[in-house]
Amino acid sequence: MLSRRYLWLLVAIPLAVLVLFVARRRSATPVPESTSSAFNVGPGIIYLSPASGEADLFYLDPDSNATPTRLTIGADISSFDVAPDGAALVFSAPNTDDSLDLWQLDLFNGFVNVLYNCAAANCILPLFSPDGAWLAYQQLGPVQGVSSVWLLELSTGETNRASPDGQSSRDPAWSPDGRLSYYNEVVLAYEVVLPTGTTRLRFANETGSVIAWAPDSQSFVAAESYPASGDTLRGPRGESALATPDPFATQTPVEVLVSALIHYTDGRQTPLFDYSANLIEDASPAFSPDGALLAFTRKYLDEAQWAPGRQLWMLNLENHKLGILTNEPNYLVTAPNWSPDGSRLVYVRANQTDFSQAPEIWIITANGTNASGTSPRLLVLDAYAPHWVS
Repeated sequence: MLSRRYLWLLVAIPLAVLVLFVARRRSATPVPESTSSAFNVGPGIIYLSPASGEADLFYLDPDSNATPTRLTIGADISSFDVAPDGAALVFSAPNTDDSLDLWQLDLFNGFVNVLYNCAAANCILPLFSPDGAWLAYQQLGPVQGVSSVWLLELSTGETNRASPDGQSSRDPAWSPDGRLSYYNEVVLAYEVVLPTGTTRLRFANETGSVIAWAPDSQSFVAAESYPASGDTLRGPRGESALATPDPFATQTPVEVLVSALIHYTDGRQTPLFDYSANLIEDASPAFSPDGALLAFTRKYLDEAQWAPGRQLWMLNLENHKLGILTNEPNYLVTAPNWSPDGSRLVYVRANQTDFSQAPEIWIITANGTNASGTSPRLLVLDAYAPHWVS
């Protein structure tokens, strides 16, 4: 049984076999904390907790000392998204038919209902379109290991497949102007379509990591992995250079898998940085609301700079300044998420040297001009998948 602590990583750093999302299914009916009055949900974040068990939704105002508001009880939620107007959210959770359905929670009155019954399949990763008219989601099964991307028209309740039939596809994402993108695992490319049409653009990518659309919808950034030779040498029997291998044997560099951030625009694919000089693993790009800044995570893979964790970085796309926001070598940072005004970032931090410690949600103030961050602060323990709500 896959621990809930690791399920959220499938969203932050997608894996090829997404069927793992359903490993923790149980027969349960989500129940809201209150069905008689509205939740006191204002500007803040909604997140999932705990990371090691059946997760529920919570709301937290990061600027107050109030305790988090619990939004569901016993829901066992795998993923969720907040509507653009902040009035409702949709989450993926099991029903009594042992499938993962899409549920809707009204944040004004606390009412929860099944938005879409996925029958024998399992629906995950719900995602509202920018205008709130459509809900994209990923459907797993009923054939094991095969996934597809679908659209639910919220005004009519009608669904249609967005990805090609018979081609396993995953990780839906919306551009700000209302186009849907996803990763096609058969053609090894991102595809971009209109919700109401068949126009399909393709952008080649071997990895299929989660993409970040620029606010102007003219481009996106995604990570691409490729092998590179490291600075550590190995002898013919696997011994390291430090182990004094046979001096008459040939030593070869160890091959590592690096990850570069690629900017896709106008049919071109341009690396954001010069990756030839360093062995780097960049991931999790996130544009600020005004498009001037790009947050991402970075890990050095060379022997001199390697550390267990991954840090939060920021690139100012206007003055090209690059800065590191966190510097905690033992901690893995994932899921950077900008506040609506672009002044702050929330992120998930997990200890890579002590896995008994649950992941945490932190917040940091962003200084875009200098590509720096100040006043990092712990918001909540044993939590993950933070979403801002305005």
